[in-house]
Formats: sequence, structure tokens, C-alpha cells
Amino acid sequence: MKEQRLKAPDKRLLTKEEPIPEEVRNAYVRFYDEWTNTSTVWKDYISLEGGKVVIRTFAGKNTKRHGLQILEVIRRIPGIEHYGARCLWYNYLGGWIPNFDPEQTYYGTYLDKQLRMEATVINEEILQTVPEFRYCGEIHGNTWVYLTRYLEHPEVELFGKMGLRPYASLLSKCKKDHQFRRWLFEHREECKYAGPAAAIRAYTDHCTVTEAQNRIYEEKRFIYELSDWASCHKWWDGVDTKRLKGYFDTKKVGLRSYKDYLSACRELGLPLTDNILFPSNFETAHDLRINQLNAKKVKDKEAMCENFAKICESYKPLETTFGPYCILIPVQVSDLVREGETLHHCVGKMGYDLKVTEGKSIIAFMRSTQAPDKPLYTIEYGVAAGKILQSHGDHNISLPEDAKQVVEQWAKQVKQQLKGG
Repeated sequence: MKEQRLKAPDKRLLTKEEPIPEEVRNAYVRFYDEWTNTSTVWKDYISLEGGKVVIRTFAGKNTKRHGLQILEVIRRIPGIEHYGARCLWYNYLGGWIPNFDPEQTYYGTYLDKQLRMEATVINEEILQTVPEFRYCGEIHGNTWVYLTRYLEHPEVELFGKMGLRPYASLLSKCKKDHQFRRWLFEHREECKYAGPAAAIRAYTDHCTVTEAQNRIYEEKRFIYELSDWASCHKWWDGVDTKRLKGYFDTKKVGLRSYKDYLSACRELGLPLTDNILFPSNFETAHDLRINQLNAKKVKDKEAMCENFAKICESYKPLETTFGPYCILIPVQVSDLVREGETLHHCVGKMGYDLKVTEGKSIIAFMRSTQAPDKPLYTIEYGVAAGKILQSHGDHNISLPEDAKQVVEQWAKQVKQQLKGG
């Protein structure tokens, strides 16, 4: 909180020491007689000081050890964006917490930014004696906010009569649209427990406040999910999410289906024009792009398999025999799939065929010379690293010592042959 000087007499009114009014003490006694509550209870007391209305906020608690404790922690004047405070600190878990230490009596004067406690007003009737607040109506929400807005907008009186908080957006709407003022009065009970956005949405959409709340929730969730997904892709730029939401509602499109469709468009390299983002017939466009992508994947897979076979053919000279073991080079991609399924590891699934095609790795099969067709161990040699990256048997078990020595000897031969090639 940033401290800032105030002109007299405001600073004096916000910081001078005053006793706790008996009316405040009696209000706390009545409260704890009716309710068993050991947590902090906030109450506002309105006093007239130097011709000004001063809002004094008290914190009270009642414990078996200390009994009833009351402390004045905040003091405000309606319309002035400064307040006096003492014995108050902020805990990120519990919010603003008063420190009931009688030795800490110093008041600080601060510029208001966030400290606006909501509390029950003990003596609201005193406002009837103040000409500028005589018709302010019943206070709802934060006392300082309500009275300050009433000074700026006398229409707040209507909110006091309706039992609503004087939200700025509702105030602005009431000023511009007198029909909305009448609608708000008729639906005041529904709007008491809803935010201003729901009230305005219910009025504009001609629906109930509950329906408006649900619509706002769904829209926010949709925009969040879409933005969260789209933020991962740089190609997503400038798309109107509200327009997209309207498109979804009109065309009965699901978010997951649209994600699949748009991902297919991206992989096909299509520009995100209006025709792509908002196709007139989504189902037809979706099926078309998915089929095009599948055809492209099949074509790419066929080309990759041909390249895989050619590269493995060039590695055939690396096949050799060391005592009871022989090392073989696969012929086609299906050999990797069979190897992985038999030995229960991922050589046939995790893109090892692509690594071979790109020249990053050499995949070899280590077999027994007595059963060269039966999978035994699988080896991955890193071409750039010039060494064995991994070698595993069934369920990724490690190789026995004699097999490890064979793999090391083979790796040395591979390195020499690749350099010589």
C-alpha cells in the first residue's frame, strides 16, 4: 500500500484516535449472543466528523481465552480515495487479517487500490440526517463504494431500493436504457445473486438470469479451451473466438471435431481463410480434409517404406557373425514391427523407421547362429554419435556379458566401415 499525503482536515479525520463507540460494542455482544463464532467479524459504523461522513470499520472476535476483542482497523470518507488503517496485514491464504495487539495504535494513510472490506452497517439510519445521503437507499455491498457511487450517480438510490449492488456496468446501462431500468426492477430478486454481466445478458437475450449465467459460463469455457489449444500453434492468429462460438452453435459443431478438422488443414498446408475456418457445410469439409490427410499419410508412408528398404540394403555389408551370435540388418519396416511385438519393446512403434530413413540410426537384430530367424536382441547404433545408443532383449532386459562384448566389437567395425565408406 502506497502512502500519500492528504490535505487537512481529511488526514486528521482518517488517523486520529477515537474510542470505540458503545453502540459498536453492543452490536458485537448481540451478535455473539446469537451466533457461536470465533472467526473475525467485520462491522461498519458511520459517524459524522467535521461535517463529513466517516466510515469506521471494526474487526471483532470472541475467544474463550481473551473474551470479546474489538479493534478499529479501517477508516474511510466517501468520495476520497484514501483511507486510514492500522493493525492490519495481508495473508495470501486468509486475506486481510487484523492484529489484535493493543500496542499497535499507529494509523497509516494510504491510497485506495484494493482494501475494501464488506461489512454490516451498524447505524445506517444516521445517513437520514445527512442531506447529501438522505435518499441513498439501503446500502448493499461495500459501504464506501456504495456511498461514493451515490455521490457520483444519484441513480444508485434505485439499487438501494432493489437490494442490488451498484455495479458500474449496471449503472451505465440504466442511464442509457430506461427500459433496462424497469426490467432490472422487475427481475431484482433473480439479479441479487448474479453478476452484472448475467443481468445485462438476460435482458439483451430475452432469457432468464440463470440461462444467461449458463451461456456466459459455456462461452468462457469454450474460449478458454480453444485458446489453450490454439496457443500451442503459431499459425493460429487473428481468429474471432466469439464468431467461432456463434458458428459452432449455428452449425452444431463440436470442439473436438473442429480441432481434428483444423489440425488436418494445418498438416495439409492450407491457409486459414474464412472458407477454411467457417465452411458452409462443416461435415462435408471435415470428411474431405480428413480423407485428404489420410491419403497423404498413406502416400508418405509408402515413400518412407521404399526409402527404408533402400537404406537398409546399403547397410547389408554390416551383417556379420561373432561366435554363437550373428548380427542382421532388417529388410523392410514390417521387420521392425515383428521384432518389437516379439520382444515386447517399442522398436516398431516409436518412429525408429523414420530415424533409419533419415540416416540418424542403424537398427540391427542380434540372433543366435543356431536360430537366426528367432528375435533375440535389438541394437540401435547412432550414426552421428558413432556408438551404440541402446541394446535390449525381451521386455527391455539388458544383454548378458558375452552378448555385450559382441555388440561392442560390432560397433567398432561399423564405425570403421562407415568412415571408409
